[in-house]
Amino acid sequence: MTEVARLFTPLHVEVLTTGRNFRLAKEFTYSQPGAKKPITVPVGSRTDFASIPRLVTVLIPKLGKHTYPAVVHDYLCRTAPDWKTRVKGDRVFRQAMKAIGVGFLKRWVMWLAVFLAGWFVWTFKINGRVGKQAEEDKAEEKAAQNQKQV
Repeated sequence: MTEVARLFTPLHVEVLTTGRNFRLAKEFTYSQPGAKKPITVPVGSRTDFASIPRLVTVLIPKLGKHTYPAVVHDYLCRTAPDWKTRVKGDRVFRQAMKAIGVGFLKRWVMWLAVFLAGWFVWTFKINGRVGKQAEEDKAEEKAAQNQKQV
């Protein structure tokens, strides 16, 4: 059994209309080594997997060993009520990548990127990618409700 299969449940997503974002079709869990209970990402949660700029995908692809930790990280960031909790989400991301064998340099570069981007967004209260995705969530929910009424 691989570390991914041991630590994560299977990942089931549906592609959203943008083609860049995905929604969990089934609950997804990460059994963090040493933790008393797993981190559970509920059905309907959104992810863009790894938020890697296109120019950097030559070095670090959008999908890879880091995909599962990225889904957990997206959920933890979107639900973080404060900066301290957000930083814990970044730490979980780095530790999960280590647990499944993502190399040292790649893991630390990815962690540093999400930490710095998160700091920038939280410090300057920028409605970045996560904020835009929250707006898309609301628009999709409204469209779904309108469709049910028809």
